[in-house]
Amino acid sequence: MPFIWDKFYNIGINEIDAQHESFVNLLNRVSETYENMSNSLGNDEVKMKMYLDVLNLRKYAFNHFLTEEKYMISSKYQQYFEHKKQHDAFIKKVFELEEAVINSQEISPQKLINFMLSWLEGHIQKVDKAFGNYYKAMVGVKS
Repeated sequence: MPFIWDKFYNIGINEIDAQHESFVNLLNRVSETYENMSNSLGNDEVKMKMYLDVLNLRKYAFNHFLTEEKYMISSKYQQYFEHKKQHDAFIKKVFELEEAVINSQEISPQKLINFMLSWLEGHIQKVDKAFGNYYKAMVGVKS
């Protein structure tokens, strides 16, 4: 079942909200890809698809985190370094997933999907929302 983006999840910064929505679209594509596949990297086709999905996640993360951190720095966000630590931990985990796929370690597509879901629920909906509230108050953006 796909995750449906709702304006409730917006943090109030259009550029970041559009990127978050694209993260949800990526999550849905990944989930849909593996819906009817086996749960392990038993064959090269699944392995290659999973590797490409991890690469797409890495590409998204680098681009998005640079954008988000630009807003944090420009608004002198006091929680910037704590927030950045979470971004760095995410990137580290993506590299670990990439390495696991390359080394043919037993990893299920569901593990990637769960990782993405936990980021959506734990970071985007909470930590990024807090930054969005701060940013709107600092620069006077109206929701």
